[in-house]
Amino acid sequence: MKSPLKKSIGEVVTDYGTKVMRIMKKRLQRSLFDFYGDVKADNLRTREAINAPTTPVDGDGGVIYTKSADGKLYYKSNEVAEVELSASDTVLTTEQVQDIAGPLVATGGTKTGITITYDDANNDMDFVVDHDAATNYVAEEHYRWDNDIQSTATINHANLSSDTGSDGEVLVVIDGDAVWGHPEKIHLQVRNDEGATIPAGAPLYSKIELGGSGRLKVGICDANDPAKMPCIGLAEAEMNTTSTKDNFAITQGIYNTNISGFTGLAVGDTLYVDTSGSAPYLTQTKPTGESSLIQNVGIVVKTNGTICQGLQVSAIGRTNDVPNLNSGYIFYGNGSNQAASTQLSTLLPPDLTVDGAGTIHVNNVPTLNQSTTGNAATATLATNAQGITGATDGDVTITSDGEVTVKLDSDNDESLQKFKITDNSDAVVFSVDEGGAIFTSGSTISNTGSDNDLQIQSDGNMTFVIDRDNDETSQSFSFKNFNVEVANLDESGNLQIDGTLELGHASDTTIARSAAGKVSIEGDDIQTQGEKIGQYFQIKIKDLNSYMFYMYNDDYWYSAGSGTLAILGLSTAPSAISSANSEYQSRTACYTAVADCTVKKLQLTFYWSSSVVNSADIDFAFSKFTPITDGTAASITMNAITATDHNGSYTENKPYQKTFTFSGANASLSAGDALGFHMRTTGGSSAQRVFIYGTAILSVELD
Repeated sequence: MKSPLKKSIGEVVTDYGTKVMRIMKKRLQRSLFDFYGDVKADNLRTREAINAPTTPVDGDGGVIYTKSADGKLYYKSNEVAEVELSASDTVLTTEQVQDIAGPLVATGGTKTGITITYDDANNDMDFVVDHDAATNYVAEEHYRWDNDIQSTATINHANLSSDTGSDGEVLVVIDGDAVWGHPEKIHLQVRNDEGATIPAGAPLYSKIELGGSGRLKVGICDANDPAKMPCIGLAEAEMNTTSTKDNFAITQGIYNTNISGFTGLAVGDTLYVDTSGSAPYLTQTKPTGESSLIQNVGIVVKTNGTICQGLQVSAIGRTNDVPNLNSGYIFYGNGSNQAASTQLSTLLPPDLTVDGAGTIHVNNVPTLNQSTTGNAATATLATNAQGITGATDGDVTITSDGEVTVKLDSDNDESLQKFKITDNSDAVVFSVDEGGAIFTSGSTISNTGSDNDLQIQSDGNMTFVIDRDNDETSQSFSFKNFNVEVANLDESGNLQIDGTLELGHASDTTIARSAAGKVSIEGDDIQTQGEKIGQYFQIKIKDLNSYMFYMYNDDYWYSAGSGTLAILGLSTAPSAISSANSEYQSRTACYTAVADCTVKKLQLTFYWSSSVVNSADIDFAFSKFTPITDGTAASITMNAITATDHNGSYTENKPYQKTFTFSGANASLSAGDALGFHMRTTGGSSAQRVFIYGTAILSVELD
């Protein structure tokens, strides 16, 4: 470098004339330099000054200096206030940042439709948006959608129809455009409740229950299980057991998700809910068997033979075909007016049968060997008819759903015409003449083999005649059981009965003469036998000991014959016999029914004595219970029988007689039931030691 400067003040330039710096002042201790380029130095040292230098005027840059007061480095200029350069945190103050950023945002860059004003005094930035100046802004496209905009706005979109939809139409997407139309698919929101993943395309049945997500719980259909039918739709996509995302059932429309697992599938095939219980759960073969339900879910519209690639779904939520029916059965209306599977042979008369193929066969039809004229109801034999002859060794049956009439001598020009039955020798064995007289050559009128009763009825008198021509003696009517005579009435009127003569049965009967005299019933032993409904009998209830009751403790219930055995508690009524005491049932019953009966009343004649008291309050009770018969131990319930209330105070060694009349359902005993007769003392000392002496008579009516 070279310098033309004198006294070292002025410009310093290179040999080629490039300015490097300008020496502004030169002093012994401090000089002032103005550099035109970068300054590089190993160290840059500033002198500490007691007073900060004067702020440069506008255009003279800034000064860096060190204050002797704190030894810190500072900078300032005409635009920038004093800043500490040696600070370790924020170098710029808030005001300094605001002064830098405010003008930068307000004036820098492109802001179409936006005006920004920097308010330095209030440290604010004001933004004003002019939407009319915004790019591509159309005023008619900007409305509040939470208000009714139908009358003020027009929706214009390349893929959104501006037409007004008709009733029942919805927005649908066709070829990428949203237009008003009718939906091609219908879906239901569902939830997998099968317990395992449901594959796409599986037929679904509803469990008639909503899950927590508000979706129908569904499982996989099975045509062999009525509980898993009918199908309400196909799984739109695979459904796991945890997520409800994409859990939809398509019930109508084109389903074009691949369903694999078919053999020989063709376009136009109908798919049914399968009976196999395994994927794909659909089949093109209609289920067979009466227990299998039939429901088609759609028609195949695209396939490669093993995969259904397109299906027109129509799951209507019910079985949609006539149920299967076993061979030989028909649907027959039952008593509930519903069609029921019924075997045809059970509805036909005996002469019609149905074979395994369902063919009806007619049996036992006679062969006619003559011509007939007229209709079926009034067939008339030709004049040369020789009769109706059945097949060899075959029966001939004339059947009518009403009356069968045989008319004799229809023109009434003959007499004593008969309806006759002959044997193979043409001998008459039975006949009825036109006057109604019946003739039989046999000795027996029987309905052998029918096991039915035979009745002979008359609308007037009935007369039985023996020895009609009075040429024999000792003739009689004989009554037999098979071949053993049980009664005989001879022609003199003597009646012999070899069994029991029952008179009146359930009603009263009087044995009497029609005129004055005696009626004698003779016999070594005349008895009335058998247990009959309505019979009464009396039973004496008396303990084999000298007393009926021994009531040791006050308030405890005792039973006739139980001595000091207090096992029925001290409640207001006798309690049950515990399982541990069940063997004492025999000491609680005073009577056990041998047949169904009703206890009517009990008459008690008694007095009492005690070594402790001479007056006592006595309660009475009666119970029905069922004794244990098989030796097991169990609790035995005492069922109270309603009886006349004779509870009261009784004096020692005084005579008493009380009648207890029973009523209510528990008064009826079935065979084997037992009657308990109970007493207790109340209101006395703990040990009263009361003896009851007497006799009880029980009246019972057989049911």
